[in-house]
Amino acid sequence: MNLRKILQEKLENEQFPAESKHERFFDVINQIVEDASTMFPELSDFRLFVRRIDKLLPQHIDDISSTTLKDSKKRFYSLRNDTDRIRLSADVEIKIRAIYFDRIERSAVASLIESIYQHVQSLEDLHFLVNFSTAIFPIDGPHGVTGELISKKIKILQTELVEKRNASVLGMINAMTQQYPEQEYDLIENRAIEICKIYQIERFITEREQNTINQIIAEASQIFPPDFISATPQYISDKKKRIRN
Repeated sequence: MNLRKILQEKLENEQFPAESKHERFFDVINQIVEDASTMFPELSDFRLFVRRIDKLLPQHIDDISSTTLKDSKKRFYSLRNDTDRIRLSADVEIKIRAIYFDRIERSAVASLIESIYQHVQSLEDLHFLVNFSTAIFPIDGPHGVTGELISKKIKILQTELVEKRNASVLGMINAMTQQYPEQEYDLIENRAIEICKIYQIERFITEREQNTINQIIAEASQIFPPDFISATPQYISDKKKRIRN
């Protein structure tokens, strides 16, 4: 059963069952289903919205207005973010305990997490902290580690990763400049950026991305075609796969 149908049945049988005689009953429900499916193009978000519909919509049809779904969308993302923050809190605790093992007391872990959440506000940065925890938390021990320190180390590491990505792109530009010396620099720069972008899966450069670009640079004479026009991102990607296979 698709999500639109599930939402419709939940609205009819769970959200507004006592108002089935309302003159606008089906019109309101159909409009909610239509607007909600458009409002959440991501299937995972739409599924979660349907699951939490009882917490997001009024209990009476007469309370539904033109702004109801916009308001419920704000509440939805607020609830989702709160849930993510709680889940990430558990992930951060696991990382702290793994890094410091028996060198930190349970109460100190709770205090450190509270401090981190005071200084690291965005979910994206919290995800970053979990993914790069061993590079961010000082390995010599928990003494002196605060949320403010962790926030600063997150920003430092993010800056370093941005610089690494820029260096990878510059390396691609230089390799292509040698390969196509007759081309204008701006054209080569734009094409090199396009080629590098197909390997950019995360916001910040990953080791896999860096290694892939370095491999292309090292094997430029084998991977790049003789003419610049043919050196498209798709061509480079396909050629690299054939060489590796």
